[in-house]
Amino acid sequence: LNFDFDRHRREYSERVEEEAGEAMTLPAPSSPACACSPDDRQRRQGRSRAHRTATTKTPRPSSSLRRSKSMRRGTATKALFAVTAALMGGTLAAKGQLEMPDGLLFANEIGLSTSPSEYGDTNSNSIRGLNTEHTSLPTHSPRDLNAAEYNAAEEAVPEYSDGVEELEQQRRHPIHRIYRQNAHIRRRMEDVENSLPYYQTGIRGDPNHIINYRNHPFDRLRRAREDKAERLSSTYDRNDQRRVKEDDEAENDENPFQPIRIHFDTSALDEEITVRNKLQVDFVKNTILPRMQDFWTGALSVVPVEGNLLVSTAELQGRAYCGDTEFSKVPVTHISTGVPDADLVLYVSGAPSQRFCGPSTLAVAVACNFDQFDRPTAGAINFCLEQIDLDEDGRASESVTEDNVDVAVHEAAHVLGMSSNSYRFFWDPEVGLERTGRPFSAKSVVCVDGVERTLILPSDNTMKFFIATSGQRYASIVTPKVATVARNQFNCQELNG
Repeated sequence: LNFDFDRHRREYSERVEEEAGEAMTLPAPSSPACACSPDDRQRRQGRSRAHRTATTKTPRPSSSLRRSKSMRRGTATKALFAVTAALMGGTLAAKGQLEMPDGLLFANEIGLSTSPSEYGDTNSNSIRGLNTEHTSLPTHSPRDLNAAEYNAAEEAVPEYSDGVEELEQQRRHPIHRIYRQNAHIRRRMEDVENSLPYYQTGIRGDPNHIINYRNHPFDRLRRAREDKAERLSSTYDRNDQRRVKEDDEAENDENPFQPIRIHFDTSALDEEITVRNKLQVDFVKNTILPRMQDFWTGALSVVPVEGNLLVSTAELQGRAYCGDTEFSKVPVTHISTGVPDADLVLYVSGAPSQRFCGPSTLAVAVACNFDQFDRPTAGAINFCLEQIDLDEDGRASESVTEDNVDVAVHEAAHVLGMSSNSYRFFWDPEVGLERTGRPFSAKSVVCVDGVERTLILPSDNTMKFFIATSGQRYASIVTPKVATVARNQFNCQELNG
């Protein structure tokens, strides 16, 4: 994950440059962990440390979830980081460590002095948060730690500076919150997913629940397969085949993808309003949700739903709740008549759950409905209101606002399929079929922490395990599109994915 952290630092550095109006560069990051040639590494090391503005061409996605052409590189990297971080779950890094490297900085940390008097080292790369190179392996997996054990382990690590220690205590990076301090909460969300038969078999509870689309690429591919099968039968009508072909050619000239339309249902959140948390509820509704919506609308395109988006009860907990009974109850009208002008419904709640709200958890999310192509069409997101720091007027600093928005964007990514439990639902856009056969089957596998487990995993055409030069086992998404984007993004054509 070294390269993702380096990119995150560069984005923070760029933000500081814009605010301060002066140039600022970061110390050179550690070498990216890929088996590239020396020439590749020299080219990367010779690049400017500032944010690169060059763009790379990537193949046009044709699946039911597609990035907009106008999406910024920073946005694309954030989405890629969400996918990668969800897969690794804080237990994988490419240089041999089994925990999330301290390779993330806040904007106000970048400007800290690096003098020897403060840090005892003239090498600026030795400052915690800038050095992502780890060579030693811990004796346990962070995935096996509960919250108490994690906090005890953190206290045993010597801090690097009183000033920076105080800063870190005041504000933890969102990714650290999600995958380090609250890894046990994330595992609990995985358990919620795995409690649904759909995640175990890959077969929806109601196969008759069909979402209406106009000119969906997978529908066109299905019609082509049916036409081919019909040509082999004795009832083949050449005139009918010609008409179908002409219709498909006309539809192929259209771009079926449009920015995703997200509808928020906040009825459960409104039910949690008290005198104590009213400001937090207003902050979620008026600040966090609109910004999160803007991000994904600008970053992601789908084939739009025709008519109302219907919610099936088959994947709801107790046939009524989205994700968990502590989250939102789906309105009956969403089941009977559907939601207009929506491609995704997010049910927003604010339950102060002891199961899902850890000591620093900002939010959790899970998908709870899917279309016939396994695209998530509904999900729940629960905000832990007590963790939102506001002043007496209900306002937050820009940094706190950004943290909350970043977490909301990240959690929405889990709903959209960027989660380790969701990779087995990927489809092949070239043929319009599932990459992993149904029903799913479990198999024994040695995980990245060296422990053998029996798991339901994606097919090898979607995810594979590899061994790094350090001996560390790791997993990569190896679909052609992901591999192409990753190789172009990091200028390393030998990346597995």
